[in-house]
Amino acid sequence: MPLMEWDKKTAVGVDLLDTDHRKLVKMLNELHAAMMARHGKDALGKILDELTDYTKVHFAHEEHFFAQTNYPDAAAHKKEHDALTRQVLEVQKKYKAGATGTLSI
Repeated sequence: MPLMEWDKKTAVGVDLLDTDHRKLVKMLNELHAAMMARHGKDALGKILDELTDYTKVHFAHEEHFFAQTNYPDAAAHKKEHDALTRQVLEVQKKYKAGATGTLSI
């Protein structure tokens, strides 16, 4: 069973961003499935690395869109991106250092 489901209600109406969001949901579900199947550290680490990398790509897409459209909440949303990026990088760092509970369910 997937952790998250993508549906039209979660769409933002911008093709590139919706495509990114679908891919992120798919990647989160892959990470969740690997965790549930108790895959090894290397397999989980690879998925986590890909998810971390793609999150950065997605945030760049969103921030470019904000600039193009003069999105009024761009600064606040960028702060959320920065905070989430720091959080994800910290989880990734702890996981690579051997913290076994970092990706627990």
